[in-house]
Amino acid sequence: MSREVSVRISGEAGQGMQTIGMALCRLFKNSGLNIFAHQDYMSRIRGGNNFFQIRVCADAVFVPRERADILVALDKESVKLHLDSIPEKGVIVLDKKKFSFTDKDDRFFDVPMYDMAQKAGGSSIYVNSVACGVICGIFNVHFSFMEEVLKQSFSKKDQQVVLKNMEAAKLGYEYSKNNFRRELCSFEFSKAGNRLLMNGNEAIGLGAIKAGCKFYAAYPMTPATSIMNLVAHYAEDFNIILEQAEDEIAAINMIIGASFAGARAMTATSGGGFALMGEGLSLAAMTE
Repeated sequence: MSREVSVRISGEAGQGMQTIGMALCRLFKNSGLNIFAHQDYMSRIRGGNNFFQIRVCADAVFVPRERADILVALDKESVKLHLDSIPEKGVIVLDKKKFSFTDKDDRFFDVPMYDMAQKAGGSSIYVNSVACGVICGIFNVHFSFMEEVLKQSFSKKDQQVVLKNMEAAKLGYEYSKNNFRRELCSFEFSKAGNRLLMNGNEAIGLGAIKAGCKFYAAYPMTPATSIMNLVAHYAEDFNIILEQAEDEIAAINMIIGASFAGARAMTATSGGGFALMGEGLSLAAMTE
């Protein structure tokens, strides 16, 4: 049996792939496994197809993998889009009744996720937690790890919300344990110890602080905004000056000015913002 498995959660924007993905990242990390996760999402608030993929491994892992061994489909379109990328021995978790799906495939694991969500919480929004429970059962992780993750994920919510998510996950977990008959992987589970779980932007922000960054200027733009948020969170502790500029042109000129004054300075942006920084970048190069 494999010592690594890749899980892909797919659905429409707004269905909560990130919620499931982060919960599963914490689940695998807390149970002593190594992970590398990445997201693929469209620039939409609702609709389109997004997915969150996690590579789970017994050994250290540093890159994502294109192939997925398990697909959790939260809508019908996800099955059609990702069907060809799941290997013959892979698993596709879907709700045939909800999707009015009559096709047959040995990879299909039919789970009444939406009925379970209604039963546990009275709403389809709890399908996220049902899916988490299903994956927990497939991996044969003890449910106590899942309970710990859900408490952390919904700690700011009302206690009733936490309990409903717990119940939804439990239903998915029990269904998976009772009905999933294959063994995809062989993992030994343990406590996580001192392992860290962070995303790329957190690593960039913490790395900048460690490297002695003393001035940060930026204009908010996805997906770079969370770097600024993290630096702002620690700014007082590490004597960092942070400025939210009026635009990206101002941001890059501010950090060039700060560097002239001898400060280690930084900005971060995305494609559109970087396009506005061209002249500032040229200025920095000319003045060395």
